[in-house]
Amino acid sequence: MTTTKTIEAIGSDLAGQIAGDVRVDVFNRIAYSTDASIYRMMPGCVVMPRTEADVVATVRYAVENNIPIAARGAGSGVAGESLTDGIVLDMRRYMTRIVQTADDGSWVRVQPGVVLDELNRCLARQGRKIGPDPSSGNRAVIGGIVANNATGAHSLRYGFISDHVQSLRTVLADGTVCDFRNGMRPQDGAEPAVRRLIEGCLRLLEPSEQLIAQSQPATKRNRCAYTLNGAVADGAVNMARLLTGSEGTLGIFTEITLRTVPLPKTVGLVQFEFAGFEAMAQAVPIIVESGADACELMDKTLAAMARDALPQYRDVLPTDCAATLLVEHSGPTVETVRDKIAATVKAVGDLATRATEFLDAPRQAHLWKSRKDAVPLLNRGSGQAHPLAFIEDVSVDHRRLDAYIAGLENISKRYHFPTAYYGHAGDGELHIRPYLDLRKAEDLKAMRRIAEEVFSLAWSLGGSISGEHGDGLLRAAFVRRQYGDAYYELLKGVKALFDPHGLFNPGKIINDDPDIMVKNLRVESLASAAPFTPELHLTPEVFRLEVEQCNGCGVCLATGPGARMCPVFRGTGEEVATTRAKANLIAAWMAAEKDGRPLDDAELKRHLALCINCKMCSIECPAGVDMSRLIIEARAQLAKHTGFTAAELVLIHNRWLSVAACAFSPLSNRMMRWSIVRWLLEKTIGLDRNRPLPHFERGSFVRKAQVLTAKSETLKSPVDHAVYFVDSFVNYNDHSVGRAVLDVLRRANVTVAVPEQRPAPMPAFVYGHLDRARKDLLFNLRRLGPYAAMGYRVVCSEPSAALCLGPEMHFIDDSDTAQSVSRQTTELMAYLDELLTAHPELRGRLKTSARLFSGKRIAYHTPCHLKPLRDTALTPRLLGDLYGLEVQDLNAGCCGLAGTAGMQAKNRDLSAAIGKSIKDAIDADRPDIILTECAACKMQIEILCEQNIPVLHPVSLIARAFSL
Repeated sequence: MTTTKTIEAIGSDLAGQIAGDVRVDVFNRIAYSTDASIYRMMPGCVVMPRTEADVVATVRYAVENNIPIAARGAGSGVAGESLTDGIVLDMRRYMTRIVQTADDGSWVRVQPGVVLDELNRCLARQGRKIGPDPSSGNRAVIGGIVANNATGAHSLRYGFISDHVQSLRTVLADGTVCDFRNGMRPQDGAEPAVRRLIEGCLRLLEPSEQLIAQSQPATKRNRCAYTLNGAVADGAVNMARLLTGSEGTLGIFTEITLRTVPLPKTVGLVQFEFAGFEAMAQAVPIIVESGADACELMDKTLAAMARDALPQYRDVLPTDCAATLLVEHSGPTVETVRDKIAATVKAVGDLATRATEFLDAPRQAHLWKSRKDAVPLLNRGSGQAHPLAFIEDVSVDHRRLDAYIAGLENISKRYHFPTAYYGHAGDGELHIRPYLDLRKAEDLKAMRRIAEEVFSLAWSLGGSISGEHGDGLLRAAFVRRQYGDAYYELLKGVKALFDPHGLFNPGKIINDDPDIMVKNLRVESLASAAPFTPELHLTPEVFRLEVEQCNGCGVCLATGPGARMCPVFRGTGEEVATTRAKANLIAAWMAAEKDGRPLDDAELKRHLALCINCKMCSIECPAGVDMSRLIIEARAQLAKHTGFTAAELVLIHNRWLSVAACAFSPLSNRMMRWSIVRWLLEKTIGLDRNRPLPHFERGSFVRKAQVLTAKSETLKSPVDHAVYFVDSFVNYNDHSVGRAVLDVLRRANVTVAVPEQRPAPMPAFVYGHLDRARKDLLFNLRRLGPYAAMGYRVVCSEPSAALCLGPEMHFIDDSDTAQSVSRQTTELMAYLDELLTAHPELRGRLKTSARLFSGKRIAYHTPCHLKPLRDTALTPRLLGDLYGLEVQDLNAGCCGLAGTAGMQAKNRDLSAAIGKSIKDAIDADRPDIILTECAACKMQIEILCEQNIPVLHPVSLIARAFSL
């Protein structure tokens, strides 16, 4: 950035000119410094426009002050397309409106920040969709999809998004707003700027039509550089086609009109298995010629990884073959699809060793999901080397796939990187990601050499270096070599015509720096990060590698049904709240400490508070990054300088508050309802006065349980022995759940002990007060350890307690006793299912009539902390099996209370925003009973529900059934 303006001046100037948000603080700039690529560029300013006028004002300001500007969508590009050291325009934040849809759904006009999957859910009501289906559709926005000219698995049928763009409302480099469509002539331009561009394109491109046509690769899957092929025809310019795929280097889109396609009436799949790659490659042209909609490759290596890590897919992922091709056909009727599949199977013949058909929708969805879930496994390996996307976008003529694979095999052997082959075989595109450590000079050299050799191989086979992922910084240096000098001059001419000042996303597509591929690497900052002694049981190297594991793919931005990761992002919509942004912040914090320019500890702590330890990243992140663990460590380190707030200290030591409240119950319950008391709690220690504190029981359940178990008759032949870990809510707030646990376990013929114990120290753990957490855990280990040593299971009715004593234990305490207790710890409903599996005769003891709940609508909310522990479908399935109950999973994400985070006044609005999805789901379902294992979820749901709906632990429902 060469402007004379300071960052602060840029922020102040723009804030006074636009209605949107302007951010120049270092934390937001760090959050936008990466995308899904290997690069990092620190922007000078982040602008989140609300209107087209905001975009125009920002562009004009950037040009006046010589500041580069780049539009950004979801930041899911792997080539560094959206990175700049100037102004980032975050089009995803506010420009998310579906402006207009045709009455018949045949076209739709949207703002650039609309997420593809969300748009498709809306279009589905009219039986339509957007044709191209990039795999990032759950977070990729239409602006980015068009700027990148995206395609997907079904490109054989739907091609690129450029084939569906009807018009683009675009802000040009002088701030002029134009509506571009295809087939435009100079006289069509109402604005002088439009006429100038149309005339300029005709002068530049018409004389070179033959050169343009001859320069195109043989592969149909090519989106390298600007789409000059077909840009001019019969004295007209296809402006929408030319701008699509321009990566924000020619203009910035504010509205996009797309043609839609009908949803297929009937779809069928056939999975071919092949003994070798040669036979597979021979089959691909046959399949393409059969009219298939998709032809997707997965090799044995990836299938084996998926079968090991994802056992639910073992029924559809064979490993006794070298490769599989998943082929899709569609048609108006089942018979039509059957005939197409039969003809394809016959044509492929003996090339395949097996062909399996899938005609029912659930099985098809299962098969597609198996492949989608398998690919991220390649990113989950921890270590110094990471799978890097730099040759993953090569596409060759699909008839030359055998030669391409043979060439790749030779290159991989020469540079010693393993390969797993998957991708769009029907288009000749394979997504290969070599494992390299770019901190090593030899690996950096290897990266360049591998790229050189693979690209040269592709060109020799009629291929392209970019089939769908764009050029960006990654491939810009190779564009000239793909097309030649004369063609490259045309590309430069187009850039100069649209962007004479060179400020629109400079360095992307057009870049004459031969070394640009290996500059601005994100690994450089972490390579120089300051080592420190972790408070958790992690080595400094493990901590660093975990931070580095985040590749910025942006799955943490997905907000569709079934996804839960990053509830705070869902509640705020802020990039800085995403999981990948937190990885960036921690990496920057480590690097800044080494540089002697540390970030402000209090501000960093405030931003890291945007993690609520839901643990969803550990499950849903494709790279398997457990961000909550990293943030707990960072909080523990920061606490050495910042200490803890009053609210944090109260919540960390909430046991004492609970003991006191129970001692004075019911008086304490009445006092807690007084508005003056709640006002004082908010003003003094920061607890939200609008959130009622839970009811406190008289005395401790642990003491009562010890009396109950002592009086109970000894079981003669118990099937198992267990320790009941009660945890805080049951001990102090709801003794009925504890009694239900004891009743149900006794009915299951389990001997139960309830020793002295303290609540699981989750608040202390989450806020980084690890000394307190260790003291409370040590107290529990001394009481639970002897039982665990005797083989007793440690049963928790509270998922957070099971998580703390189970998988999280070794981060706090790695003693032999801790490991023993951790191995024996289980969650209650999982334990019941385990008992029923091992002892089928217990079903008779646990089965009973559920007529009390006959005709009742029962809904189930899955607690976040249950997901890392077990299959969350287990509870509805178990209740259905034992009692014939139909339990509907709300599938609505995090409740929003988030342990103790939602108890704080500062998080009042955030908690409500996160909880809106579950409130909407409850309002839509209108259940009579809601089940959840989590006490915090119960408290939040009771507040969110305007109706007085009972919220029960599943074990309470079981116990009630027995009471009939």
